Amino acid sequence: MMAEIERYGLSTAGPWLFISYGRDGDTSRKFRHDYCVPVSNPERYRGAFQVRTLDPFPCFFTLHTGMPSEENLRAGYGGVAEAITQAGREFSGESREVWHGWTSADSTANAFEIQIGVK
Repeated sequence: MMAEIERYGLSTAGPWLFISYGRDGDTSRKFRHDYCVPVSNPERYRGAFQVRTLDPFPCFFTLHTGMPSEENLRAGYGGVAEAITQAGREFSGESREVWHGWTSADSTANAFEIQIGVK
């Protein structure tokens, strides 16, 4: 994806986003996962990847820092899911991770937002 951004002279306009649709915690269910890089000049792109504008969505969120281990991710997502349940809100089926900083898989300096959509 980054090679395509470079090839078409696109300018990144924000952090990577990982968006999941239909993810509900049941590991036996299939869901769709999109990897997104915001760009400020999408009209220049003519490649194979889809270009679209993301709509804002109501969500509960938290900032997660540290290693993206299964244990840490479960705690981060679990805390947000618990807050949604306690507030009496319904899950929308969409969640997003906004990666503000990435160092490495074993770094405590990683930082990303966990956003879980609500209806």
